[in-house]
Amino acid sequence: MTKFKGEIMIFKILPFLLFVNLSVAQTQLNLPENEIMLEVTGNIAITNEDEYAVFDEMMISQLPQKIINTNNHVSESINEYKGVNFYDLLVLLEYSGTTVNVTAWDDYVVNIAIKDLKKYGVLLATHENGKRLTLNDKGPM
Repeated sequence: MTKFKGEIMIFKILPFLLFVNLSVAQTQLNLPENEIMLEVTGNIAITNEDEYAVFDEMMISQLPQKIINTNNHVSESINEYKGVNFYDLLVLLEYSGTTVNVTAWDDYVVNIAIKDLKKYGVLLATHENGKRLTLNDKGPM
């Protein structure tokens, strides 16, 4: 994994997989039973597999879910998005840092300030208008 300025996360979305590069202390977190959808490493205290916190779809669905009604760059109409609040996930994993670096499966990269994740309630969305998002349709996450 690539590190930038020592306090980042890198997200890499592959088919139903999201990598997060967030150093690590070992704490209790259940292991996934199915295909891994989210992988987090870096400045986190909560892990379940070596230096990682890994989640399958069931584990993600059991995290507190939030809903946002908004439009986006793809659709001008208001849509309902459901998923895990990005900032809440970082708090759960006891992340320490001020920025995250997100890399999509197509290598699109963006840096996001933690304060902005909190301010705007950014979701790792798994559903749009009640339907599960797929890689072919803006997601998941």
